[in-house]
Amino acid sequence: MPERRVHPRIPCALTVTVEGLDEPVRLTTRDVSLGGVFLYSQAPRLLFAEVDLTLHAPQHHLRARGRVVHHLPEVGFGVQFLSLQPGDDDRLAVFLAQVEESAAR
Repeated sequence: MPERRVHPRIPCALTVTVEGLDEPVRLTTRDVSLGGVFLYSQAPRLLFAEVDLTLHAPQHHLRARGRVVHHLPEVGFGVQFLSLQPGDDDRLAVFLAQVEESAAR
């Protein structure tokens, strides 16, 4: 099956506050891309539910609106970004480049 992702996934652990589910929760990322995140969570999530995310990156808190597009039972779920706050797309790109550079060392 061909790869459908437009943006490469970068393995990294960030804390993310997720709102729009039953109540706000803090989860950890497995990986992040310019197009979305995969979050560890044992709780089931509704596919296509829209959520608000705050990614707690070292230099900035990045805010995004997203949609749950994938769920792995007992592991977590993937969220596709629908939109990021103005400027956060550029900040996310810089952060991911720094993570990739650090991993290459």
